[in-house]
Amino acid sequence: MPRITLEGHQLPIKLLTLKGATEPIVVWLTATKKPDGTRWCPDCEASDALVEEVLQTSKASTHIIQVELSREEWRGDKGPDHFLRKEPYGASGIPSIFSWDSVTQKVKGNILGEAECQQIELLTSFLQQQEGLPEQ
Repeated sequence: MPRITLEGHQLPIKLLTLKGATEPIVVWLTATKKPDGTRWCPDCEASDALVEEVLQTSKASTHIIQVELSREEWRGDKGPDHFLRKEPYGASGIPSIFSWDSVTQKVKGNILGEAECQQIELLTSFLQQQEGLPEQ
């Protein structure tokens, strides 16, 4: 699977480079890690292993873009006005996972938020839907 990790401000440019891609694009918004290796966001830390487990099962052709956001970036002065909280992204919090439509350059379908990212069944179903696999 083509998987990359970016800082928040790098996401729009990367998505433009994938414009028109026929392979699924999955974007995972999460927190950066602290010096001790844990994520500063408790919900991100709680969902980390589950999200990793599910994404490891993705097809080789699926683009996985992990976007790590610092506490200052997500919660600081621009927090409520952060571009990822607005259209065309619309994330209400982190962690969040969504599918990106490379043609319309918008989120495709629903965004999985904090609670959904801690439920392996929902994560698995989401990935299977993006990859056109039958749900189990």
